Amino acid sequence: MTLPQARAKRDKAKKLLMKGIDPKAKQKETQAENLGAFTFETIAREWHASNKRWSDDAIECQLSHSEPNNVRASYIHTSEHFDERRLMIQWWADFLDANKNVKVSSFDVAEK
Repeated sequence: MTLPQARAKRDKAKKLLMKGIDPKAKQKETQAENLGAFTFETIAREWHASNKRWSDDAIECQLSHSEPNNVRASYIHTSEHFDERRLMIQWWADFLDANKNVKVSSFDVAEK
């Protein structure tokens, strides 16, 4: 990799970080999609996108793995959209309880 290529890659990563996106997680997601593999996060994002029970911001907060700004992470990230995120978790817990004796595929989950 040449120096200009490395700088371009760094700039791209910085832009993602400014948007609150972890560049490494985005890279892994892209690689998984290119290979045809589906991670839990990819399936969850698709399900939430088609479901529209909760706001996009609440979904992103729930599925994000890290907050790049440590101060913001300490005070805001964990409490943002708390009520909506609590409902998401409760919905999932209820779904698991209702189906604990039934074999359910990811396709079944996506349809509900």
